[in-house]
Amino acid sequence: MLETMGSVFSAIILLGVLILVHEFGHFAVARLCGVRVEKFSIGFGPEIWGGIRGDTRYVVSWIPLGGFVKLAGESQEGLEGREPRVDDYISKNVWQRISIVVAGPFMNIFTALIALTVVFSVGRLVPKSIIGEFVEGYPAIHSGLQVGDTITSINSQSIAHWGDLLRVMFENEKSTVDVEVQREGEVLTYNVSTNVDQLDQSVQGKTSIRRLGIKPDMKNTIKLSYPVSEAFVESVKTLGDWTVQISSTLWQLVSFQSSVKELRGPVYVFSESGKVAKQGLSAILDWAAIISFSLGFFNILPIPALDGGHLIFLLMEVVRGRPMPPIFQERATFFGIVCLLLLMGVVTVNDIMHLDLVSKLSSLFGGG
Repeated sequence: MLETMGSVFSAIILLGVLILVHEFGHFAVARLCGVRVEKFSIGFGPEIWGGIRGDTRYVVSWIPLGGFVKLAGESQEGLEGREPRVDDYISKNVWQRISIVVAGPFMNIFTALIALTVVFSVGRLVPKSIIGEFVEGYPAIHSGLQVGDTITSINSQSIAHWGDLLRVMFENEKSTVDVEVQREGEVLTYNVSTNVDQLDQSVQGKTSIRRLGIKPDMKNTIKLSYPVSEAFVESVKTLGDWTVQISSTLWQLVSFQSSVKELRGPVYVFSESGKVAKQGLSAILDWAAIISFSLGFFNILPIPALDGGHLIFLLMEVVRGRPMPPIFQERATFFGIVCLLLLMGVVTVNDIMHLDLVSKLSSLFGGG
């Protein structure tokens, strides 16, 4: 129970910070464009705390899964019959409004970039390429490889640490691989068969991967770090990889090549956050980068009710030379909200089934 409470608390802190970053993006650019911000809220529902500073009311509410910035004069209906003022949102040109809309997702993606740069600069502990144990039922156990062997190359591709090994095996399509190891000063090579495993979800378009059936010796690690400039480049590459992975997964979902059962949601984030919090600063920043990037990417999707939906309306305005009819925006936004609620329900059920929460709660309260 204490571990569960720790996970929830860690997730609330993490999500609260990332939501604050997102909403601050909207807030800061709105102020730069001369738009009055009426309310800045972290969370939804009843207020825990509220206060006024300048023209803005700042609020913290009980439900931490979201937040919003309320801008003055967001729509013609919101003006209540008066003429638009210079500090109203709708009085600004379309490019200023676009900048306000994209500022939230941009801040999340920028935060992910900074967090990853810090992680790559400070360094992270990764296992050495030393075999710690074999997995029953996989070829490596009968290949001649031994626990304690240091893998130096696979198919002539150099292996410096376990991350290199994972990368090489992910790219490998062959049924057998040549594994070079160091053992007590000797260099030995073994031709090892691979098993095909199905992935829980598509990664870079792949739904399966070939595995040897070996695990690292987690007691033997090295610290990988880069100079700041190289760390920044590695971070950009990582965000590029994440973009490809998420885009590929979404395409497979909309083209019915994969199932929505692969999606994960807030319950999963809450569960994993507690585990990550125990692993130190690098792991926390790594996890924060993943969640922040996901928030930014998801929010910029062209779904009405999200920032990406508002962006589409504004781009339509650029093309048409005038705003989209309010009734069209209202109906599209309502449809988007319904779809998001349905999606939230699906991912929550997925999380519960994936984490087997029903049986865990049943056991906790004395169930069979």
